[in-house]
Amino acid sequence: MTAAELVRTRLLAASPVTALVSTRIYNGAFPQRPTLASIRVNDISEMPESFHARGPVDHHVATVQVDCVAATLASANAVAQAVHGDGLGASATGLSGYVGTVSGTTVDIVRPGFKHQYFDAEEFQQWVHVRRYEVQFRGSA
Repeated sequence: MTAAELVRTRLLAASPVTALVSTRIYNGAFPQRPTLASIRVNDISEMPESFHARGPVDHHVATVQVDCVAATLASANAVAQAVHGDGLGASATGLSGYVGTVSGTTVDIVRPGFKHQYFDAEEFQQWVHVRRYEVQFRGSA
């Protein structure tokens, strides 16, 4: 399981997200002409293992990009806010601050990062809200 797949699985379990997009959360690429609102999750980078003085540790750090696409800016922002959530650790409603287990992988923390929004005149002709998250996890992802 990649970090993007881990994030997708987490988002599918987040009811504030699925209330807005149902199961329209895709890894890598959207289908042609996706039903909106939709989410795309992509792996940006990953440090597959960490080290300390005694050698490697089973700890990974990855950056994942989440694109929320909708017909209006307000809708794209609403989906992005649901994805972001309330940051309450194990009971977090979205990604920000989430700690817990996803498909047998221990997630130590999800930290929000870079974000922006724009109107995509070429690919979707829709509004896109983009946010990157740093995901720290242990186990095989």
